[in-house]
Amino acid sequence: MQIIKNKTLNIIQCNTKYFSCCFDVKEFSSIENSFFYNCKFEYISVFSNLSGCRFENCSSDEFNLIVSYPNKSILKNIHKIPVTNLQVECELDEFPSQILKISNLVEFAYTGRFFQEISKMHSLQRLMIPFVGLTTLPEDIYQFRNLTHLVLRGNQIDSISKGISKLKRLEYLDLQGNKLTTLPKEISELISLKRLYLSLNFMFGEEKKQIRSYLPNCCIQF
Repeated sequence: MQIIKNKTLNIIQCNTKYFSCCFDVKEFSSIENSFFYNCKFEYISVFSNLSGCRFENCSSDEFNLIVSYPNKSILKNIHKIPVTNLQVECELDEFPSQILKISNLVEFAYTGRFFQEISKMHSLQRLMIPFVGLTTLPEDIYQFRNLTHLVLRGNQIDSISKGISKLKRLEYLDLQGNKLTTLPKEISELISLKRLYLSLNFMFGEEKKQIRSYLPNCCIQF
């Protein structure tokens, strides 16, 4: 196994030990059996595999990881990887508690169960939970005070409570494909909201007009 120290790199090799290196890797589909100590990841997207890799005392500006069924075992030690954006694309039998230990997680996307566990991740800025069968928007979601992006498309939500007004930093809200007939007037308190997606719901003329009056500076798609 080769050893590389104190380098700035734009490629990562398998079966390599890296010490105090800095990486700027736009896309990498597979990294296997490498060790990273005291390394900094400026930007990296890993799309499939981190099999046999270890991370110690590493940090990142942006580290995107997509976990699919073949490599879901990586979730057992996910808290040791400097992940900022995590997308889980496989069904889980139980929610890995290690996800809650990721100190710098900014974005989380998952199309499965376990919203109760997800609701503990209050530091998130972007949350994507589409197509999971939600019928109501849990009140816990209003504790995500740092949220800028919230995607809830393709659920069965039929109402939004006035608690939505607590998400003051929200810029992007996707509620497409639910069962909404209206939105509360408190939606007008989302002063940072720039884009609102409401297509494939049950809103008609007067209700659409009312929602536009609540959010005159927001781009709304019905």
